This record gives sequence, C-alpha cells and structure tokens, in this order.
Amino acid sequence: MELDVQHSRLVGLEIPAELRRMLTQKITNFAEKHMQKVEEGRLPCFAMKADRAAGLLAFPIEDRPKDIDTLLEIFEEYVIGSGIEHSHGGHIAFIPGGGIYAAAVGDYLAAVTNCYVGESRACPGAVRMQNMLISWVASLFDFPPGSAGSLTSGGSMATVLALATAVHSKQLNPVDFKRSVVYTTEATHYCLQKAQHTIGLWETIMRRVPMDNDFRMDPKELRRMITHDQEAGLLPFMISATLGTTDVGAVDPIDEIADVAEEYDLWFHVDAAYGGFFVLLEEFKHLFKGVHRVDSLIVDPHKGLFLPFGSGMVIVREGWKLRNANTITEDNICEQDDNLKMNETSPKDLSFETSKHFRGLRMWLPLQMHGVGAFRECLREKVRLARYVYAKLSEMPGLVVGSCSHLTAVIFHYETGNDEENERVNQELFTKMLEDGSVHMASTRILGKFYFRICVLHFRCHQDAIDLFLSILQRKIVECNASTACIVKGQTESKIEEPFGEPGPRTFELCPDGRRTLTNKITAFAEEHLNKVAEKRIPCFSRKSDSADGLLEFPIEESPKDLDNILAVYEECVLGSGILQGHGGQLGFMAGGGVYPAALGDYLAAVTNRYAGLFYASPGAVRMENMLISWVANLFDFPVGFAGNLAPGCSVATALAILTARHSKELKGHDYGRTVVYTTDTGNTYLHKSMNVIGFFDATVRHVPMDKMHAWILINFGI
Repeated sequence: MELDVQHSRLVGLEIPAELRRMLTQKITNFAEKHMQKVEEGRLPCFAMKADRAAGLLAFPIEDRPKDIDTLLEIFEEYVIGSGIEHSHGGHIAFIPGGGIYAAAVGDYLAAVTNCYVGESRACPGAVRMQNMLISWVASLFDFPPGSAGSLTSGGSMATVLALATAVHSKQLNPVDFKRSVVYTTEATHYCLQKAQHTIGLWETIMRRVPMDNDFRMDPKELRRMITHDQEAGLLPFMISATLGTTDVGAVDPIDEIADVAEEYDLWFHVDAAYGGFFVLLEEFKHLFKGVHRVDSLIVDPHKGLFLPFGSGMVIVREGWKLRNANTITEDNICEQDDNLKMNETSPKDLSFETSKHFRGLRMWLPLQMHGVGAFRECLREKVRLARYVYAKLSEMPGLVVGSCSHLTAVIFHYETGNDEENERVNQELFTKMLEDGSVHMASTRILGKFYFRICVLHFRCHQDAIDLFLSILQRKIVECNASTACIVKGQTESKIEEPFGEPGPRTFELCPDGRRTLTNKITAFAEEHLNKVAEKRIPCFSRKSDSADGLLEFPIEESPKDLDNILAVYEECVLGSGILQGHGGQLGFMAGGGVYPAALGDYLAAVTNRYAGLFYASPGAVRMENMLISWVANLFDFPVGFAGNLAPGCSVATALAILTARHSKELKGHDYGRTVVYTTDTGNTYLHKSMNVIGFFDATVRHVPMDKMHAWILINFGI
C-alpha cells in the first residue's frame, strides 16, 4: 500500500493504520459539517440545479486513483447539491424517516467487520442478533411463537417475500393465476402490484374494494365481492390491507377483515410499512386490533424507527410457511461438515436472498443506545405535530382539509369553487412551494382531485419546522392571488387540546460533541479490530458453541445501554465465533473481504441518506449509480441501450434477470410448467431460488453436460 502524500491518493487496497485514520478523519469531518449545516438551516430542504448533477460525467471511473478531497468535493457539489435533503427536518413529503446517526455508525461497523449473515454457521452471533430483532418486532404485534421473518432492503422486497410465501402456501398453480383474485383498495401502495408482477401474478385479477369516508376498506363490500367471485368460478386468493396508507395514513379495520379472510380461507397480508411502529404507542393500540391474526405483515424500520433507507422487514405468522417457500433441496454447492450446522435459523432459508447484507446492526445499535422509550416519544411527538398542523390548516381561509389522519399524514387543497380554477391555483401554489425549498411537501390525487400532502415523521421535524411550513404556505397563497392575506393568529403560541402531551427530548439529535464521542469510540473499536486482523491476532475461523448466547441476556429494552457495554457484547457475541470474512486466510466460498473505503462509503451514505429510487429525489445519487452500471456494462462490451440495477446481491440480480426474460418472452402462467431452463450441474443455489420466487417453481431445469476439465476445475475450487 502506498500513499501519494501530495494528492492524498491511495494506491492499492490494503490500507495501513495511519492512512485509515487519515481517511476516517476526513470522512467523519465532512459528515459532521454536513449535519451542522442541516441543523443550522444552512442547507435547503429541496433544491434542483439546472444541470441535474450532469457534472458527475466529468469524473468517470478510471485506472488512476483520485484524491479523497476531490472526491468529497464532487460528492458535495453533485450528490448533496441537488434534490431532496432527506436529513432535513423540513422534509414532510412522502414518508420521511431521516436516518439517525447511530444507524450510520452501525452501517460503518457492519461493513468493517463484514459479517456474512446468510448462514448461521458463518456468523452465529450476527444471525442471532437479526433473528432477535425480528422476534422483537413480531412480539410488538402479538404474533404467536413460531412466527418467522426476514430483514430486507425495504417494503417492496418484503412484499415480494410475503406474496411468494402466499402462493406457495396456498399451492396456487400458475395455470390458475389468471383467474385468481387479490382484494385491495385504491389506497394500496403500488409496491403490491410490482410484487405481483415480480412473482408472476401479473395476470391476477385485482379487485378494488370500496372504502368508507375515512378511506378504510369496507369489510361488508369485501365479503360481497368475494362471494360474487366464487359464484363466477374465480379463485379468491388474497386480501391485502394497510396499516397506514401512503396518501392519507388510513388504517384498515384489520380484525373485521381477518374474520372475512378466515371465513373464506384467503391469505391475509398487511402492509404496515408506514404505520407499523406506531404500535409502540399505547394510545394507538386499538388500531392494531386483530393484527396477530394476519398471515403476513411488512414493516419499514427506515420509516417508523427513523433508520436510513434500505431497512425493511417481513413477518409470517406461521414461520414454517416462509421457510418452505424459500427452501431449495437441490443445494449441493459448497457443502459443509454437518457438525458445523447450528440450531439458529439461517436467514437464507427464509428468503430467496443468499448474499445477505448485515442489515441488523443499523437497527440493533440505535435501539440499544437510545432504548425503545426514545423511539416511542419521538413517534408521539410526530402525532402531536400532525394534530397541530391539521388544526392550523383548518383555520386558514380557503383551505379544505381532509379527514383527520389515523397517523401523521395530512391532506388539503385550496378551494376556489371552480374545478378548473382549483387545478390551476393548486398546481401554481405547489410549484411555488417547491421553488422556495425551505420545506418540502408532496402532492397526490384522491378520487381524481389534486391535494397537497404532508407527512410528519422525520426525527428532526419539530414545531419550528411546522410553523415555518405554515408561514411559507400562507405567503405563497397570497402570491398566487388565491386569497387575501390569511393571518394565522397566535401561530407559534397556540396549543390544541389533545391526548399526546408535550414532545420528549430530542434524543436522536446528538450535539456535535456527542457525535464526535460516539464516532471516536466506534472508529477506535473498528481500528483495533482491523489491527488484530492484520497482525493475525484473531483466527480466520473459530467455533464457540455458546458465544452467541450472551446476546439473549442483552435484549431490546425501554432504557438505553452504555456504549462500552454494547461494543463489548458485539465483540464477544458477534465477532467471537464464525468466519472472519475480512481475514486474508478466508479461502472458502467466494471471499470478498470488504475494502475499507467501502465502509466509509456506507457511513457517508447513511449520514446523508439520499433516496436513489427516484431521479427527482436525488439526481446525483441516481446518476452516480447509473454511471457505475455503465462502467460495468462497458467491461463486458454491452452495446448502447443496455440498462441495469444495483442489487443487494446475485440472488436479487438473478431474479430481476429471469423476470426480464419471462416478460420479454411473453410467458404466461399456463406456460410456466412447460418452461425449460438450461444450466449445468454446478449452477448456484440462487438460480433455483430466484426461479422459485418469480413463479417458475414448476419449470424444468436441464443440466447440460460439461467437459471433464471444466468439471474438474469447478469441483476443486468449490464453485
């Protein structure tokens, strides 16, 4: 490893300790300056530069390294400089979570230690940690013993797993897909339809059940529609309800819908991505009545637990159904000694993902550091603020506010008395709000009508941000000539009567000194671990049968725990047993290792928390990812017009590839059983698992013969 001192360029991948410390210092200083700008209001919540991050194109991937200072300047200018600032307290669009700092250092630590959590034998402690997190969430919903789940990249992936389990459990034959019926409402998130398309249910009939005046599914109408479909010779298959709809925060009557699902023997799925963690509030428990009866449920910790993007979870009440749907018996790849098998359930047996990222640490560390009570009080504050803004909007002349949300979403529009004029004025007003950029809200259409929509959920959103939003809205209404000046009297002093009390302390918003202390402890722990690896003071593999048991004495609790104790438990119970993936002696499986700049990249991505799913949200982040895909495609000489996707691993990437092939070849459900896939006997497990999840579970797999030399190489290298 060498360092170009003048330009701070790294040459090689093994970075010695002093250079790691230099890199770490530069990255953490950059992150700290960014957070201070956000907290001091020196960054807008939304800005869109004219070039939309096109300047990134001048910095392609090249043979020669670039210095870290230049890279950080590029990142600040082109990635942070345009789009939505998701770490901003004025972000009240979509469903914001924010990304608390403890989760960012959790991502950093997970990348440094690089535990593989697909197999329990590879890292028993990390697997147990994730299973304990899933069990804790399941207990919040009173799921019975025997439930199981998986940590995913978000609600969309969790929905894919839930629906694939439903198809497998109900033994739905692909030839029957086109007459199978799924029941949902107009308020259901589109990730359900994307999941249906992914797993082969794109021919399925979608019934939109009528809603009541509060936008909740009507159980009587649901029962009537199911009966009618049965009489018509169709196959009612699944009901999908929502605990917190995206548009209005409505909560469907889960217990009544569960009665219908049981009466007709339908799979009952619930999307609790937004509303799920409001179960922590005792005053909201009535909304969750009957939730323990559902077959599957998804929830997003990157919403209600304020983690960075990329945190989802699925839970299946009867866990064996999730396992059966994801178990491939034809798994002779890299077989291990049976003596190494553990009692702990391996996450890869509960998902079609085999390259399982250690997502649990970003959730476990904040819950241990802050305690559940801090999350509960933060959610309670958001409910109070949503009630507050609802009352204030209701007082403003000309505004029509929708029915009061069950959760923290609020919809409203300006009413002129004329539908065409309404459209013009509201669109103009929305544009002016976007151009201001101090706060960022969204818009939606409900029953064909344009509405403004805000969602109070960001952990940095407090009353000062809401009051700023109200004052800007009032000013922009006047600018639009939509009304005479509307004075909101006593705006900052006024209080409304409600049962949620005053907000708690801003627990997650550590002061700069507090962040530095936390950062220094985490990076010192990581540095000591890396030094032990480099100096061969820890083995590549160790097998302590009881090392992970200590985690059972360290559950998720109401009160916070001491950071030194948390790190001691992590070292003993997680790093104390299994395969050390960062060790140079790791020659098993497909060893990658985890280069140190990638850990710093994970940390910086979590601190800045850009959403890379939508170009408008973060043009720089999306352009950066597209440039990386283009670079890889060019390595293989792909022609102009290719497209790609960064996936969490080859399992998801393979599923996307097979899905694309299925769609391109226009295969329908009745074709799946006579579809033939050609591979070799050395094909990896993820091919079979991906085929299973996208609907090809009845397809024929032909193993093409191999020449002797090729087979010998494959066998000896354990591919």
